[in-house]
Amino acid sequence: MYMGSIGTTMFMTHTVQELLWGFKDPLLTRLKTIKPETDEYFGLISLENPGVKGHVQGHICQVNQSLLCTMCKEVELKGIPAYRFTPPRDTLASGKNNPENEGFCVTPKKCLDDGVLDVSVCRKGAPVVVSFPHFHLGDEKYAQAIDGISPVHEHHQTFLDLNPCCDVSFFNLKVFVLCFLRLTRNLNNTIFPILFLNESVVIDDASAARIQKLLLIVTLVSHFPLILVAMGVILVLVSIILAIRFYQNKVIANTQNILETA
Repeated sequence: MYMGSIGTTMFMTHTVQELLWGFKDPLLTRLKTIKPETDEYFGLISLENPGVKGHVQGHICQVNQSLLCTMCKEVELKGIPAYRFTPPRDTLASGKNNPENEGFCVTPKKCLDDGVLDVSVCRKGAPVVVSFPHFHLGDEKYAQAIDGISPVHEHHQTFLDLNPCCDVSFFNLKVFVLCFLRLTRNLNNTIFPILFLNESVVIDDASAARIQKLLLIVTLVSHFPLILVAMGVILVLVSIILAIRFYQNKVIANTQNILETA
């Protein structure tokens, strides 16, 4: 009723720029008359970026948890070998399946299922949870509740590629659903996705070429003792062969001398 009096509804349509960097919210404008310190503009990351134009600094969405990754396979990126690390399936599992996530279950009777974590405590009580894009690795009921949600492992996974020698990140991809809003009352009790954030860094060709040269030097240096051993073995074999041939030639020469004398 109150929302109708100020000309707003449960759902609003805004551009991506407005959603990210801020738009004037009539509800916040009305609240500003009561609390003057209230910012009447709402933006998902407008207040999280202390950087300059074109650059984003700081945390986009605080989860208050480190991301554990395990090695899953060996890959090659621009001719450089690397190990691919991905978060295990229980990273965003519920507290009953992953005891390390019990702290995110603020209300035991309202614990979320696998695939989403309640971070409302980290967001000053706002009804916000985080998940991988399209509820990847999460309970199927979350994806089935929203039309158009379809998790695909190749597109929505989070992974980090590291070279085993230099321990340098060549491809760093963090894909998280940034924020969710839980809608209740007259709507179905579900988790409604707002947006997901795709952060990726790929090594450029020039840097890849330099690293390839460095890896070649490291490989040669690491194999140098083996090269010396191999050269030593070759020299020993050559010496033995020359000694045998020298002995054979000497025997042949002595035999010829004996025959000529006879």
